[in-house]
Amino acid sequence: RSHMGSHILRFSRNMSEDVRNPITEPHPCGFCGHDNGGRAGEDKCALSMKITSRAVNWESRCPYKHTFQYGSASKGSDSRPCRNVPVICTLCHHPGRDTDTHPAIWRYNMEAHLNETHPEYAHPGKQKGLALPRSVYEAMVLTPLEEKKAGVP
Repeated sequence: RSHMGSHILRFSRNMSEDVRNPITEPHPCGFCGHDNGGRAGEDKCALSMKITSRAVNWESRCPYKHTFQYGSASKGSDSRPCRNVPVICTLCHHPGRDTDTHPAIWRYNMEAHLNETHPEYAHPGKQKGLALPRSVYEAMVLTPLEEKKAGVP
């Protein structure tokens, strides 16, 4: 997740990399880097989440998925600053209850998701547009340590 997160951030900042299998699409899987199809839930690496008062449960169909502690990964740390975890876009319409399972997006793919699905909103990579709701901004904003560790401006 951390390793792939660095590649995803570099791709999202238009930084070229000399690697065997570069990321080429704007919605890569956080585990393997393959295209996530742009719409949560529509591909082999589909990602979903269920948030309850007790836990955050996520599921991925990626054959390279591995378990991680969501709470720790979502906060990051000095030694592991990558916070590329599944998040739910609250701007999208999700039928059912808040505690149901919903399609999710990798945090580092949120700017691409907003550009394609909610182009009316401004975000850290796009200054013009409607202000993002605070919860959406907090679900996607990167820390300076994340950017530094990934080597992105």
